[in-house]
Amino acid sequence: MKNLFESMDGKRCLSYVPLKQPMRCQYIKIADHDESMRAEEISAMQSIGEIFERMFRDARTVTLEEYLGFPRFKPVDTIPPNEIGKEADQIVEFLRKRNIRIGYACQYSDYDRYTFYTIDLMQQEVFDVSLKGVYCTFIYELIRPNFQFEIETLIEDFFSNLFSHDWRFINFCLKDDFTFEGKPFDGNQKRAIRMEFEKQFAGWEIQSLYSEIEHIPGTEELVAYIDLQLCMTDTNISKTMENIKLGISKVENTWRIASLTEFFK
Repeated sequence: MKNLFESMDGKRCLSYVPLKQPMRCQYIKIADHDESMRAEEISAMQSIGEIFERMFRDARTVTLEEYLGFPRFKPVDTIPPNEIGKEADQIVEFLRKRNIRIGYACQYSDYDRYTFYTIDLMQQEVFDVSLKGVYCTFIYELIRPNFQFEIETLIEDFFSNLFSHDWRFINFCLKDDFTFEGKPFDGNQKRAIRMEFEKQFAGWEIQSLYSEIEHIPGTEELVAYIDLQLCMTDTNISKTMENIKLGISKVENTWRIASLTEFFK
């Protein structure tokens, strides 16, 4: 997701925090403030959160559709397929002029974009206020989840952290009870696993990763079978690791790695 905000103006960009369904847009950076707020009051506040809490304390929330004045869009099935992209782009421009922006982690079809703009997006909640120079940004995947992308990104992040030899951030990918080759990933056991990893993989980098993901019926658990193509740093030496097995579980609406097996062979 590194290019997620690439096309956005970062100076006054707003973001969102998913609170509930439908998702409510939250302002996290404020370009202008209420003139009734004295400078000393602002400086005394402890965080940006306190500033916008005061600004929006009495503001009601409305759907984006209401906020925009109930715009009327063509039903998608009345639009010729070769014109849906043009219609979607016109809506993007309509939203941009009203300081509404959309961010994506992936590319989507014109049909998916159009139906997202005219149906899903219109039901999201915003504060019924308007501030000059402040943009409200929604992210497609937090409104219309892309589970395949989320899981593939999780797998890539996990192995990227693993082979970076810097495991400080690897826990963000893991369940609390994650196991590595059947062993708990904590304390002395984690140190032993790391020593074995360094022994086998010092100097190796990931060149490519291939995954096959299967759902375990009746559960919110997945099994991923991973093939890695590795190369030795600054050489032409390579090797392949096949059928590495990852257990993946859903934890509070987020996917996490539950187990890693068939890695040390």
